[in-house]
Amino acid sequence: MLIYDDEDLVVHVDQSRKMYKAMQNNKHIEYIELEHGNHFMSLEANRLKVLSSFERFLKTHIPVIKH
Repeated sequence: MLIYDDEDLVVHVDQSRKMYKAMQNNKHIEYIELEHGNHFMSLEANRLKVLSSFERFLKTHIPVIKH
C-alpha cells in the first residue's frame, strides 16, 4: 500500500506515482492520494482514511487464523 498526501513537502508526488506504476504487476498494490495533507498526516480525516484503508488492506491480504 502506497499513501501520498498532496501537500507533502518530503516526498514529491511523482516519486509515489512512479513507484506505484513500477509495482502494478503486484496484484496486491494499492495507491491512495489524500487531499490537503502533509507527510505527517496532520489532518484527522486523512488519518482516519489511512487507518481504515490499512485495516481493509490487511484483512484482505493477511488471513486471520483461528485456533
